[in-house]
Amino acid sequence: SVDAHHEHHGGAWELYERWRVDVVEPAAVRTWGLSAPDSRGFSKNFCCPFHPDRHPSAGWNYNTHGVYCFACGSHNSQEVAEALGVQPWEDFKAQHMAARQSGV
Repeated sequence: SVDAHHEHHGGAWELYERWRVDVVEPAAVRTWGLSAPDSRGFSKNFCCPFHPDRHPSAGWNYNTHGVYCFACGSHNSQEVAEALGVQPWEDFKAQHMAARQSGV
């Protein structure tokens, strides 16, 4: 996963964090109706979008910007972006790197 093998040079980590906070998280909040974080940084449970879920078993982790489901495990920002249909990390990165090089 990108989370585990992230480039720490050239501001890529800051850019990745910006994508997670500005693109992925707001879409998750809107789409899944996430609550504000509790003292540990988790939303109230909601039905997991990654498997048929009749009883809310997933929580949004505001620290890692991903889903943790008690039934099927962790889903990182990239899986969440795909599920939500928002701009993928690679596209966001390419767009920002191009803008940086052209001095925008």
